Amino acid sequence: MAVGAGMQGTVAIVNLVCFYVIGVPMGALLGYLTSLKVKGIWLGMIGGVVTQTLALVYMACRTDWDDQVKRASERLNRFYVKSSDEPEQTSIIVVIWVILVGCSIRLYEMWGHPLGVKVSGTDLGRGVSN
Repeated sequence: MAVGAGMQGTVAIVNLVCFYVIGVPMGALLGYLTSLKVKGIWLGMIGGVVTQTLALVYMACRTDWDDQVKRASERLNRFYVKSSDEPEQTSIIVVIWVILVGCSIRLYEMWGHPLGVKVSGTDLGRGVSN
């Protein structure tokens, strides 16, 4: 969420601090100075991830989302201008898709499956069950 709000730099710093300053040292201490060994290393890394999660949740809770929506709308209006002269492209995409599907069904009826797979119980082009 914080990355989507334009706080990529802050999130990167939180990730680095939680992993390298908290997780790795805590894992090394728990893994090598106690009898936990590998479990201690994992516990240290989990501690870093938990710290990172708590920090990012705090950032998300403190974010003014109404302001973020306003800023995103302003960026969208600034960079995306839809002209009324442009033809509707979704209809073109749908027409192309329908043509491709129709051609695929017709080719399948004529030549069968390209890998030689037999489909039993249906006549693909007509939707009639055998």
